[in-house]
This record gives sequence, structure tokens and C-alpha cells, in this order.
Amino acid sequence: SRLFGVSAELMRATAGFASSSEDLAKNLLMGLYSDETSEEIRTRLQNSLAAELKRSASNLRRTATRESMAHPQQADVEAIARLYEENSGNLDRLAALCGADVALLRMSPPADGTDFAIKFLKGFYSLY
Repeated sequence: SRLFGVSAELMRATAGFASSSEDLAKNLLMGLYSDETSEEIRTRLQNSLAAELKRSASNLRRTATRESMAHPQQADVEAIARLYEENSGNLDRLAALCGADVALLRMSPPADGTDFAIKFLKGFYSLY
């Protein structure tokens, strides 16, 4: 007989390992009372996840993603462009100063201070 997905026989055989209800709970969570192999557990988990994904997918709705095309304020562009110029376009320093992701800066390096400012303000150099 199986209780909570564990073998009752295995629980009886290893009962001495649990000196308290807390020990019993810990042993249960560690899998001490399970006679399933790793492959059986993996298969059961995959089947369970696949069923849950199918069930959840039916609740999803298609949506249109809108991207803002608004141009940043000129004063903001000028201030950040000035920061770019003051740091001679050093991407590492700019990333540290602005909180930008240096890997994204290197993937799409700015042509100049204005380009950096616009891309930065539009979120091109942010992971979030």
C-alpha cells in the first residue's frame, strides 16, 4: 500500500531512523521512504508537467504587444549624451554609471552620445 507516494513497507522497515515527527517529516521529504527510481520520478514529473501545461495553455489569451515609439525629452537626451562624452564613450564606465548592462552595450554599441542617450532612454541597454 502507498501513502503520500511512499512505500508503507519501506516506512516500517526504516522506522528507527525517525526519532520524532520532525525527523519523520524530514526523512519523508528527503525521499528516504520512496522506492521509486530517479527515472520513475523524472517520468512522473514530466507527465505531470506536460498535463499541467496543456491545462494552463487553454487559459492563455492572445494579446498584441505595443511598443512605445515616443521620442525621449530633448533635455534628457542632451544630459545623457554629455555623460557619454565626459566618459569618452567608455562602455564599462557608462554601464557602471547608468546601471546599463555592459553586454547589451557591446552587442549594440552606440555610434555617438546622442545615439547612446536615445537607446539608453528607450531601454535598449536594460535587462528589465
